[in-house]
Amino acid sequence: PIIIFDQELDLGYLVPDVGALITEGIPVVSENALGLAEFTSKNVLWGLTIVLVTFYLMLDWRHLRDWGYRLVPKDFQDDARMLYRKVAAVWNGYLLGNLILMLIIGVAFTIFYLAIGLPGAVALGIIAGLLTFIPDLGPFAAAAIAAIVGLIQGSTFLDIPNFWFAVLIIVVN
Repeated sequence: PIIIFDQELDLGYLVPDVGALITEGIPVVSENALGLAEFTSKNVLWGLTIVLVTFYLMLDWRHLRDWGYRLVPKDFQDDARMLYRKVAAVWNGYLLGNLILMLIIGVAFTIFYLAIGLPGAVALGIIAGLLTFIPDLGPFAAAAIAAIVGLIQGSTFLDIPNFWFAVLIIVVN
């Protein structure tokens, strides 16, 4: 106990029992570490599998496409080729449109975030642009991330409370 001005303070309850911490804490930490290692290694292996399969499909795409054409009866192979070209044109147009939209959103929000003084404006603008690719959920997630940063750090030059700064970010997003 510590005595200050005839008052006795017992700080024993603030300091953990090291022996109990070691005997009770290490098994919990090791279980969490093993779970984290399992989760991480499983996801790394899946990621590697996806990358390798994607690489193989890109490398051998012409052969796979021709094999698919040969599965179609001979009378309809020209139609299958025409259908493939049309679907590929639509898909390429969709991807190009999304890439342009991502660029526009990323630049626009970077400029906006810089204008209001949001810390990490460039990174958050890039995140907003990238997340635009995910329909409905992406822009919401980008707005939530920017609002959380605004709530925690506030503006670098606007003199408003952090809460109202976060509200401003949400309203504009």
